[in-house]
This record gives sequence, C-alpha cells and structure tokens, in this order.
Amino acid sequence: MIRRAIFLLLVLIASYCNAQDFWTKIELPDNNLSVNTVAIDSNNRLFLGTNHGVYFSDDLGQNFIKTELEITVKGMAINERDELFVFDVGELYYSNDLGQNWEIISELPSIMHVSYYAKGDTVIIGGWDIIYKSDDKGATWKRCFWGGPGDYIPCIKESSNGMLFAGLISFFPANMKSGIICSTDGGNTWARSGLEDIRVNAIAQNSKGSLFAATIAQYDWGEGMWRSDDFGQSWSYVVAGNNTHFQTNVLIIDKNDVMYRLDYNDFESKGVFRTIDDGINWQHIESGMDNKAIGDFTLAPDGYMYVYGPKVLYRSTLSLYDEIYSISATLNPMDGGEVTGTGAFCYGETVTLTATPNSGYQFINWTSETGEILSEVSQYDFKATEDTNIIANFRKSTNIGELSANDISLYPNPVSDYLYIQISNTSLSFNNQPIAATLYDIAGRIAYKAHVTDGKINLSNLSAGIYNIRIKCDNKTFNKMIVKR
Repeated sequence: MIRRAIFLLLVLIASYCNAQDFWTKIELPDNNLSVNTVAIDSNNRLFLGTNHGVYFSDDLGQNFIKTELEITVKGMAINERDELFVFDVGELYYSNDLGQNWEIISELPSIMHVSYYAKGDTVIIGGWDIIYKSDDKGATWKRCFWGGPGDYIPCIKESSNGMLFAGLISFFPANMKSGIICSTDGGNTWARSGLEDIRVNAIAQNSKGSLFAATIAQYDWGEGMWRSDDFGQSWSYVVAGNNTHFQTNVLIIDKNDVMYRLDYNDFESKGVFRTIDDGINWQHIESGMDNKAIGDFTLAPDGYMYVYGPKVLYRSTLSLYDEIYSISATLNPMDGGEVTGTGAFCYGETVTLTATPNSGYQFINWTSETGEILSEVSQYDFKATEDTNIIANFRKSTNIGELSANDISLYPNPVSDYLYIQISNTSLSFNNQPIAATLYDIAGRIAYKAHVTDGKINLSNLSAGIYNIRIKCDNKTFNKMIVKR
C-alpha cells in the first residue's frame, strides 16, 4: 500500500511538472548587460561573462552578485578544482575563490580565441588558425597546432579515455581541410582524425563512449551529424537534417544519453532540439522561450540547462533529471501473469519491463493501447518520453513447451556470417517440422525472421550487436542470446 501511494504521488508530480513550460526566463541583473558566455562549476554555481565583467549566482539565477572584475569577457573556463579562468581580448584573469579576488596571469597569445579548455594547471585556447597550451595556469604559452589561414577551431572536448578532440573549420575552399583533430598527449601535439571534408562545429560523447560530431552546412560542405564508436578512427553518417542549410552551434549529452543541440538555419537561431535515439529523430523544445536570439547553452551537474544570447538568459524550468513520466502496464488477461519495472522515470531514462506468465499461461507480446505490437520478447527495453501504458498479453498454454540446449544448439557464437542450427532431438528435423527463427534486438524489435530449411541462417547483413534468437518448432520454443560481430 505504501509503495503504491508513493507511485501515485510521483505520477501526480509528473502530471504537474509536464504541464509547465520547458524554459523559464531569467532576469538579467542589469538591462545594459550583454551575456557573452556562461560557465558553471561542480557545485552548480552560475557565472555570467558579460560586457561589464563577471556576475555570480548560487540560486539558479534568481539573484546575481557582481564580482570586482570589470572587463569585457570573451570566454571562461572552469577546471575540476572550480578555479575560474576568464579571458578578454588580450589578458587572462584567474580566481580560486568564486570571483571575490582576481589575478592577472598573463597576456594572451595574439589570436582571436573562441574555444577554451581547463583541467588542473592546464589551459588550452583555440581560435583562428592556432591552438595554444599552458601548463602553468596561463603564465606561459606554447603553440601546439597551426592549421592554416582561414582555419577556425570552435570547440575542444575531452573524451572518456583522456584524448582531446577539436572541431576544425576551413573557410577557404582552396584549403578544404576541415574535420576533427585529436591529441593523445594532453594537447601537446595534434593529428587529424577524419572528416576532412566536413566542417565540424561541435563534439560530444555519450556514456557508451560514442563520439558525435555536429556540422555546419553553409556552402554545402557537409551537413548533419557523424558518429564514431572507436575514438575517432572511423566515422559514420547519422542524420542529414532538413533540406536547408543549418548550423549546430553546440552539442550536449546528459547522463541519460539524451542529446541536445542548439541549431542555426541561414544564420538565424532555430532553438534547442533533443533526441533519445542518438540523432535519428529530434524534438524541438521551445515552450516558454519567447526570444530566439540565443547562441549557446550549457548544462549544470544538477541537470539544469542554461540557454543564452546577448540580451537573454533562460533556464530549464526543471532539472532535466526531474522531468518525470509515469510508465505503467496492463495485464491481458488479468490473471495471465505479472509485470515488473513500472514506475516513474526521467525523460530519456531506460525502462526495462519484464513479463512473467503465471502457471498455465504463456507470454505472447507487448502492445500499445492502440494495438501496435511493440515486442515479442518478455523483457522489453525502451526510453521514457511520455506517460505510457503498455499491454502485456498472455494466453493459456495448450501443449506449449520449451526446447532445451539438449534439443537444439547454435554455433558459432559470436557469429560473423552463418549461424548453424544443430538438432539433437530425434523427434525434430528440418524436413518433418517447420522451424521458424526470429532475432530481436536489445530494444525488442524484430531484426530478422525466416523459416529454416537447411540448418543455417545467413546473418552477414545484420548489424553488429547483441540479439535474442527465438527458435519455434513443434509448438515449442528455444531462446538464446547471440552476439553478431
């Protein structure tokens, strides 16, 4: 009873939360301010870099305190020790006490800098043509990469294995040396990492280690998104967007692997979009955003997202991890079995429902409330994106049994091309009994289906991954996990 009461309370909270606008506008502390950059430390403290210095907030932007630094801020970076580095046109400023005191570290190298990275005592800046690095908090600098006239480095990203990746854009058609560059030694040296014909403007990595490169498409030099599952050794095309040129200015992936992008189209901001399927389908999230003059966004550790432009600042009304949806299941018939895994889930969080038939029943499939078959595997995985009720369908057993490994064996596993089915049970054979083989991916979708007549299945065209294979013969079933290489 208590667990049910808690679940109903979460459902009520979800209903209330989902009725709100996604974005909440934050009033700037001064109408004359122009927000040039935003940075957030590990304790979710918000720093605004403006045309009149740095402002600080520790209450989600409800109140701001002006620091003593009175400069035009061009960029900011915060390291894991919450030390703040602030860049203006020609100098670097440093604070280790939330901006109460500032130290001028050095004059910056004479480049137009646009991207920043800080870790420990290391500071890296990228801009037109060049990447510079400092190993002493900016006291001294060395040039680590020079691309060429007209090259532009808009982003620097550290991957989970410690490699650094930077986007590279060439604005001179004669050069056409855009793409990705990477460093395996902390930024001391850089090498090209593919996509040389693609102008890469943003890079992000999900929890599985996959890298995503978002591009800009003016002049038809590559549009959409690219993906690498081997730390930049190879890239595959993900999505092309629409028929008009667009620019992805920033790319962020949250802890639930929901991807967010800030898009431009013909040099005009189109707002924020998100995807739960690694860039295939996108949702435009704009409720509460009445001013689209935005150019950047950032995500705090607590899940609040901040979107900003020169004269506007928005915060997600809720933490991205507090956008809650109710996932429930209906049993058909009611005495057919039970389902585990229901409850309240964040947007993009993986839901795993498991159906267990009662004695005398067999699980058939999962269907939506409209009757669409979602999966025929008893364990069904999907992403939470809305309040959802799923039907678990069972039927009474009628001489239905399970085949064991003593009856059927599959080899090789892992498999590259042909999967062989060997029948040990003398009452079964390919000639006397129709044998059906169905493969399901990890989301429960049918990836392959065929009748087996010669004891083998050609899986050479199947994508690499983990699958559940179900063999049906003589009204009996055999299930096994296989790995496709």
